[in-house]
Amino acid sequence: MWQAIYNSPWHHPLASWLATAALALWLWRSGSGLTRSVRLFLAWFCLEIALDAWWTGGWSPVPSDHPLSQPVSILWVILGDYRFFALGELQRVGSRRGWWTGLAWTLVVPVTHGLCIRLFPQAFTDLRWVFLAYELAQTAMVALWWLLRGRQLQGPSRGWLQAVTAFELTQYLGWAGADVLILGGVEQGHGLRILPNLMYYAGFLAYVAWRAPRQGAPELGAGAVTGGRRGQ
Repeated sequence: MWQAIYNSPWHHPLASWLATAALALWLWRSGSGLTRSVRLFLAWFCLEIALDAWWTGGWSPVPSDHPLSQPVSILWVILGDYRFFALGELQRVGSRRGWWTGLAWTLVVPVTHGLCIRLFPQAFTDLRWVFLAYELAQTAMVALWWLLRGRQLQGPSRGWLQAVTAFELTQYLGWAGADVLILGGVEQGHGLRILPNLMYYAGFLAYVAWRAPRQGAPELGAGAVTGGRRGQ
């Protein structure tokens, strides 16, 4: 039963589309308290996550055995993770450099993960192990980013990114915990997996908007590192 619910298009992509539409409507009507750059960031990634849900969900335009299915799905994974690292790096080092350093942080896990699959294919014959390895690696990378980069933020940006980091860690640990249950033969793991899925597809951008600084906040990409250093 739980696996059928998890695979249902009513869960994915519909939940993502409804949440994205609600956030887009809110940004248009009531999001004036946010800085312009934060609104643009949210609008861009609203489009990205809606297209992701369309391609990877139950109403996908391509069958799973289509040659484009897997590489484009991997691209969506990278873009989804990019939301977090780009947001953090834009706040840390500034706009122009932040987009690129955010991308560099994003690519570490998928590149390493892909190399491990090629080098040790026998360890990844079950797709669920592929998912679990990625989830644990991404959990470690998010925690590492906060320890090495996020803690240097100052002012409202620090509290904002600390909360978003906690959200991202909870999401990935939720996926990992659910996959451990599924690998152990617990069918309810599919039901548990719905929660981090909703966090990723429906909750992340809403949480970013909710926790974003309002009055007097600097534009996203202005840089906010302790010691007065700012990105160029």
